[in-house]
Amino acid sequence: MNILIVDDNEFLLDALSTWITHQMPGNRILIGFNGRDGLEIIKKNPVDLIMTDLCMPVMNGYAFIEQKNSICPDIPLIAMTSDCSSEVIQRLNRLGVTQYLEKPFQFASLADMLLKAMHADQNRCEVVPA
Repeated sequence: MNILIVDDNEFLLDALSTWITHQMPGNRILIGFNGRDGLEIIKKNPVDLIMTDLCMPVMNGYAFIEQKNSICPDIPLIAMTSDCSSEVIQRLNRLGVTQYLEKPFQFASLADMLLKAMHADQNRCEVVPA
């Protein structure tokens, strides 16, 4: 399974990559530092699951999710944010995002979400040439 993690925090990217690789061997981790990076990755690589921060430079998570939905809406996505206010949750729901983690989060919560997303009935989209 290819898991794309999009976040501008290099420490978090490293921690998530290491943890997922250790806990769920056999998965390939792809990394983007902002939404624009994330879009380039999903255009060039098959991706099975996306985890994205919402607050990033260059292209924030909301814009990334909107554009990702137009390219390949069936890729499951977990949003990561330090602001889980009702407004943020409603905005995520309007974008089709139903799974989110409030930062800082416990890795046990992440494991549950990853396993749920990995076992969900998922349709794959074709890779779109850049």
